Amino acid sequence: QRALADGDEDACARVRQARAPCYELGRRVVDVAGASAAACVRQLNTLPAFAFLLRPAAMDADEARGLLWAILQKCAQYLAPALDAPDARELRTVARRATAALVRLAVAVPDSLMLVYDDLSQLVRARIADAAVSAPIKGHLSEFLLALIAGASCSLAQRRQLARPVVQPLLDALRDLAPALQQPADFAALLGLPALDHACARGIDANTSRALLAARDARGRVLQMLSTLYVCLNRTLGAGAALTPLWSECAPELVPPLLLLARCLHALWSPAARTNLPWESREARESLFGVLDMSPAECASIVGLAADTDAADAIDGAAGVQLAAETGAVRHALGTLRERTYKCIGRLAAMPATFEVADLPANFAACLFADAESLAARHWRFLLADVAAPVLMHVGNWPGVDAESGRATAARFADAWLRPLFAFCTRRLDAEWAELLAHGMAPAAELEQAGAEQMSVTDEIVHERIVRDWTRAWSQLVAELLASVAHWIPGAAQIENELASGARSPAQTSPKAGNPALGAYVLGSGAAFSDTLATALAVLRYKDAASVRRVLLQLSELAPALALVALMPMYAPPTPAHASVCAAYTARISSAVAAADDACSGAFTWLATDLASALLHVLRDVFLLDQQDAALALLADLLYYSASLASDRMPQHWAIRNSSGDIDQRAAAAGGARIAPVGDPGRVFRRALLQTMRPALEAAQISADELELTIEELACVSLAKRRRALLKAALLPMLAVETSQLFSQPQPTRVANDSALSRSAPQSWTNKHADRSTSLLDTDAQFDLGSIMP
Repeated sequence: QRALADGDEDACARVRQARAPCYELGRRVVDVAGASAAACVRQLNTLPAFAFLLRPAAMDADEARGLLWAILQKCAQYLAPALDAPDARELRTVARRATAALVRLAVAVPDSLMLVYDDLSQLVRARIADAAVSAPIKGHLSEFLLALIAGASCSLAQRRQLARPVVQPLLDALRDLAPALQQPADFAALLGLPALDHACARGIDANTSRALLAARDARGRVLQMLSTLYVCLNRTLGAGAALTPLWSECAPELVPPLLLLARCLHALWSPAARTNLPWESREARESLFGVLDMSPAECASIVGLAADTDAADAIDGAAGVQLAAETGAVRHALGTLRERTYKCIGRLAAMPATFEVADLPANFAACLFADAESLAARHWRFLLADVAAPVLMHVGNWPGVDAESGRATAARFADAWLRPLFAFCTRRLDAEWAELLAHGMAPAAELEQAGAEQMSVTDEIVHERIVRDWTRAWSQLVAELLASVAHWIPGAAQIENELASGARSPAQTSPKAGNPALGAYVLGSGAAFSDTLATALAVLRYKDAASVRRVLLQLSELAPALALVALMPMYAPPTPAHASVCAAYTARISSAVAAADDACSGAFTWLATDLASALLHVLRDVFLLDQQDAALALLADLLYYSASLASDRMPQHWAIRNSSGDIDQRAAAAGGARIAPVGDPGRVFRRALLQTMRPALEAAQISADELELTIEELACVSLAKRRRALLKAALLPMLAVETSQLFSQPQPTRVANDSALSRSAPQSWTNKHADRSTSLLDTDAQFDLGSIMP
């Protein structure tokens, strides 16, 4: 290709000569008849590698057109069960690899495939209509067509004309599903629960069997539609995707049915909604046939073990076996419906049209969180990871949307449910962790390192893993919210440089995690910002190291900068330029401004009391040993940057603005201190933080006066590692690692060269004999003759 671009005639001739054997090699690979599933998989993985021969410029040659069509036909051949595979699993693997090869070709050479689009679309539609082709494979064939249309060089009108026949069946299926989503009884009928109830109460007859089969077919069609919709959205929707305008037009037809489906799924777990249905059987009234419970396979997958298919409960009688199969099918359908519904809603958040649907904020909260109290703990992990996080990270953060409009959209959408979600998840997780601790639990490292042969799938282990998964999904969402806020507050080092120079630094152009529009809303709303910080500290108190690590990493970026901003109003800027820098930051963070001259701001108090208390908890918790260094580094940075404005790092003097009052020691002892700035505000901050630590220091018998001297020394150390080391040495008696070592067996001390060989040697062989004459070897403490003698 480079030779053709450079116009080198000799090189072009060699390229043309090389093409012929390449085409021949491609035809030979296509003509291979796979004798096994593994050979077919390798063949299908190899075919897309010939895409470099099939670019549009080469399609004038008969060899290129022939090779392209042969590859397409070969992939289509494997979609139907014509291959003699040992079992169905290998057959499904081959078919899936065939669709993956088609999608890779669509991404690599879409314009070449568009030359044969009419024949290709007929071939694909024939396979979609083939009953022998499985439903997931049909969904990936639709993904192939949409990927081809999205990558082709054609106008938006042409894309809309070609893609609409692929998308319209999905919209029609959602429209047909809408009547079954209006009432809980209608949704139960769609799932086949009335037929299952009749079978449990009166037995299985011909009519009941037909009803069960019809319900299974209806569930299969809904599952196929949702799976196809998700793979198509995942492939063709996103920033800069060519089919985003088409999906935007379909948003009013997509979003409401998906939200209604989520509401119906959640309502099944609500006791009030279940008991109001006219059930006949005892199994339906008591546990809804057990379809809401986890199967043994689900429990095994949660703890990371392979499912034991032989451990299924044996049910006597043909009717019992059929009922057990139908119950398992409904349970599996509910899990897949929930997964696909959540993922589709999360993907649709990538386009602004989703948030323009009428009454979306209220409907979003009503459909997803109305039955939050009834949701099982295992569902929250997926609800947070697949819906809440993508929605919050996309709202208002779309290409081409100005910052003010994005912030307004984020505020209008998140204000309806974000703060209630903070309160609910914190309350529920506090209760779940309290229950785990009451029954006893092992550190997460031991749980994750245990092998399959050492772990049994007990209810306690499954429940603990579910709570950990929920906590980690929640911590990820909280960390992303903190990252969104950090878009508007640069690092403490940058703020310190700006305060020293009196000039703002240029905005960072490197991409950052989080959502700037959401971060602007959180900072602008004092209540939302306070709740975000309080929720982050609540995560630090859970006994899961991975969750604590995520939040600590974000707080280590945000908290030191927030400390500097909270101290700015307590100093008088030396020049108008410095005052402009301070005003730019304090205008963003309302909690950094004090309500009166004789009191500190809310951010100041939060840092010196709430955050310090949470970091002390991390340092003293034996379950969080791995996070001690991160917590110590954060605490050391807080102390260091609190001294910035009064240190020699500022070329100009910053006068103290407020100097009245003192810390009320009696109120501090009662736990209700009102921190008032006196003297240097940075020193007041450090003393207030020390006051928060005093009970823990007294319990560990650490002198507060000596620690204060260490803190003042630490505030002048510029090297971050040395700051952390100084603080660790000062707090060593209270750290969790020291507490845990109290129960360990003391190890005998060994001196240099005190090996077993030297200890067994005769004393006369060594230089440790008191009667030996003085020589070079006798005075060498590192020499021991016994260690080198046989």
